[in-house]
Amino acid sequence: MSLLGPNLILAGPGTGKTTFLINKTVEIFRSVKAKNDGIIICTFTKKSTEELTTRLYSKLEVKAINKVNFIIGTIHSICFDLLARYSEKDYGDYQILSEESQVQFIHSKLKNLGYSSDRIKKNGWTLSEELATIYNKINDEKIDYSNLDFKDDIELEEACHTYPTYRRLLERNRLLDFASIQSTFLKELKEPSGFKEKIIADFKYYLVDEYQDVNNLQNEIFITLSKPYFNLTIVGDDDQSIYGFRGSSVDHIKNFDTELKTNGKNVKIDILNTNYRSTESIVEYSNTLLEKMAYKRIEKGIKANRVGYSHPVVIREFQTEDDEGKYVAKSIHDLIANNVIKSFSHVAILFRSLKGHSEGVISALNSSNIPYKLVGAGNFFDSLIGKEFLALLDYYLAKDIDNTQIFFDNLSQIDVSTNSDLTSFYSQGDYLQQLENIFNKKNYKSCIDLTYDLFIGTEFLNRHAAEGPNLGKITDIVLKFDDFSDRFDPWGLYSYFNYLKKSNYVDYIDVSNIDAVNMFTIHQSKGLEFPVVFMPSQIERNIRTSFVDRLNKLAKGNIDDTDEDGRVLYVGCTRAEDLLIISGSKTLSKTSKEYSFNSLIKAVNQNIKTTTDLDFKKLKKHKLRNSDSFQKQNTVLSYNKISLYNYCPRAFMYAHIWNLQTVRIAGLEFGRNIHKIIEIILRNVHENVPVNNIEIDELIDNNWKNTNFKKDDENEKLKMAAKKQINTFIDKCKNYLESTKVFSVEDQFNITVFDNMITGRFDAVFQDDSSYTIIDFKTGDKRDYTSQLSFYNLCFKEKYNPNKDIKLAVYYMKEGALDFINPNKEKEELEIINNVSKAISHNEFIASPGKVCKDCSFKNICEYSV
Repeated sequence: MSLLGPNLILAGPGTGKTTFLINKTVEIFRSVKAKNDGIIICTFTKKSTEELTTRLYSKLEVKAINKVNFIIGTIHSICFDLLARYSEKDYGDYQILSEESQVQFIHSKLKNLGYSSDRIKKNGWTLSEELATIYNKINDEKIDYSNLDFKDDIELEEACHTYPTYRRLLERNRLLDFASIQSTFLKELKEPSGFKEKIIADFKYYLVDEYQDVNNLQNEIFITLSKPYFNLTIVGDDDQSIYGFRGSSVDHIKNFDTELKTNGKNVKIDILNTNYRSTESIVEYSNTLLEKMAYKRIEKGIKANRVGYSHPVVIREFQTEDDEGKYVAKSIHDLIANNVIKSFSHVAILFRSLKGHSEGVISALNSSNIPYKLVGAGNFFDSLIGKEFLALLDYYLAKDIDNTQIFFDNLSQIDVSTNSDLTSFYSQGDYLQQLENIFNKKNYKSCIDLTYDLFIGTEFLNRHAAEGPNLGKITDIVLKFDDFSDRFDPWGLYSYFNYLKKSNYVDYIDVSNIDAVNMFTIHQSKGLEFPVVFMPSQIERNIRTSFVDRLNKLAKGNIDDTDEDGRVLYVGCTRAEDLLIISGSKTLSKTSKEYSFNSLIKAVNQNIKTTTDLDFKKLKKHKLRNSDSFQKQNTVLSYNKISLYNYCPRAFMYAHIWNLQTVRIAGLEFGRNIHKIIEIILRNVHENVPVNNIEIDELIDNNWKNTNFKKDDENEKLKMAAKKQINTFIDKCKNYLESTKVFSVEDQFNITVFDNMITGRFDAVFQDDSSYTIIDFKTGDKRDYTSQLSFYNLCFKEKYNPNKDIKLAVYYMKEGALDFINPNKEKEELEIINNVSKAISHNEFIASPGKVCKDCSFKNICEYSV
């Protein structure tokens, strides 16, 4: 296996791509000699990062991984991490905007972008979403809109010309969206500041998964970063490039060999072409799909490992959408009845889009009492919990009119649509009066505060406890809304919720453990596999032109996306292990128009044997490949999680199972500011900047983040306190503040204990000739931190296998005191981790009421609080 130089791994579906990537990474780890022969692995999603990390740590000892510099993550997280570590600019204190937060930020700045109040009121949220896609497109593809002929598209021209203002607003607020993280990183790579040189001094190997999905900007990043040695391994499949609508270009993987040759490098090409997943019939059908597509592709010669009898692919066309749905439901019922499959979870139903494509199938599954789980349907506000919360928020907003009548009108509609009886519940209790009593006592500063009062006044959390993560989803949406509001704005929140409802952007989280059919979009199914796959609604439909499509057309001309549609179909087919059923209907329930069957499927049917019926006699003799395989989900723990569980398992459940978000507490924000500023100071010292040369007060002024909803004078007092504490720290700990003594700052660790991933960060580690000193910074009052520092002692040993003594200390910012701590026995710490891990896996979340309740973030909502 070649470790040096450029390597293209072309991996067809089911050919063991992830295993190959893991094996190559293991070989690199085993071959490297020096810590600065570092490795960076870039994944496409957070889920892929977690999977690769878990599998990698199961193959190698922690000590082998930690002997070299190592980063694994998405392109956005890697770019940000490297900017924070190596740039002379202080990117470490910037906040990253997720895709959802980007829309919220833009909405909060629409007036700054030049949009009128009337326009904002009419469709502000939709406009914000459209602007986000335009800004990302301009950034990712380096579109020079100044030279475009917009003709009569005034709306698009106006949007493009707001882009510079948007970038200035990001900078002013010390924010980076996903697109600007990448463009900023590339800009730094190209500048003669030594940024790239610092990175390549620590990292030698670069591996990138799913390369068929990179965009122009990302491709340039990887080429620039790996130059001149190009120890760059890319993994992917041009036939599975399905994210063109997001700006990805299949040309980058297709032209990788040519591009590297222009840089004087020959590319080693590995082709993985044995499909271990699907039967011979499915592989043959999928290959024929590719042959019928017009685009220039890389031939991989995919062949099936599972040869012998296999059921032909089933192709069915129906007159109506209802007929198609009934067929899908009956087929699933018959597969279970004939013992072909033992579980509904062995079935996946994949759609091009759930919205407008899945109604007939969902109706038939409901009628047949077949359980199913929807992913990507945006159905949160179709659920009882989503509808009831909106009704309660509406009740609060309508307090100056007949809000009781409006509320009960809403409840009656909810009862009909969800088969509930909220009307009786609220009629028989005094919940509305309780809400009024709460409202009359409160002067709200945030929407999250109002949200918890709505919960408390109506026993909302107790009544919906069985679906806790959906409660967490509500609080997450509200808190993120608050983050970009400079005032208490319940009307804006209600508007945002209705935008999310209309746009179908928020999924209801199915927390039931019932055996159920899986329903996804094809894009969401990528990387998954199922014994039986249905692909309904395969008909020719008109594609709507979006705002960003109009920009794409102006910048690039007319683009034929037929090839990508074909690749989406191919990806769907290749999710099937044993049985593939494709169907479509001539008519849909919501329109009188008649539709044609998918033309690509028609073309394939002329060249390959398919069937219209299931042969149950033969299917019963066919052993499913994956029928009895279940993947164990390992627990990811940190000290904070372990500590919280030991204080109160119920609080742990609220925070980490339900994911309830709480009001931003000024003390927590103060602590974040302190840690952030100390990190910047220590990184400067580590980079040979004498601490006496750092303008501390100016640094604090430039990097301080005020607490939302606090008055200016209150925030100023907090900042002045921080200046005093940080200057005291520098005075008291001056002997540590030398470049050679700063070993690491905000140093992340991942270790494995009892098959659980343990993750966290050391605030700061210092060194001298005889020892390492781990210091944790605390902004609160003094208390016993022996357990936490003992935990860090264990993790530091696992990560670095040090040959010097380890000292443990806590620096108390308020007192200006450095206290050293003797650790507990390692056996005790391991036992604690093991006990907590087992309890969490067994869903043991019994409350431990007592003194801890006083400081608990959830004391107002917990029925056990004392």
